[in-house]
Amino acid sequence: MENLESPYSKEQLNSKDVQKNLRFILNLEESIKSMNVFNHPLLIKMSKGLFEKEFVAFVHAQFSKHIRVFTAELSNLSGVAPDIESRFMLFDNLYEEMGRGKLYNCHYNLYLSMPDSIGYDLKR
Repeated sequence: MENLESPYSKEQLNSKDVQKNLRFILNLEESIKSMNVFNHPLLIKMSKGLFEKEFVAFVHAQFSKHIRVFTAELSNLSGVAPDIESRFMLFDNLYEEMGRGKLYNCHYNLYLSMPDSIGYDLKR
């Protein structure tokens, strides 16, 4: 947890269920690392500046649609979490996503401001 104290005791964190879930997450992360996600040819070319800034802004704007709904879905998930501890954990993530209470640091707003660094305003 990044901002709040963990609601779980050491005994709970060492339980068989938590350890099983941790192994699942670690295996999932390893599986994801072997996939062609962040080293996709499109992203590599974009990082090398091989596209016009308008195209980069277009791709950025399209991907922003996925990012925009993340906090809404995180909020929804928190509302249906089975217990208060799970809600607390999700709230910690939501608090971080929402810029720790500062609107200008909200991850979605930061994402939208990134094209400014290449001189392209997505709000146009």
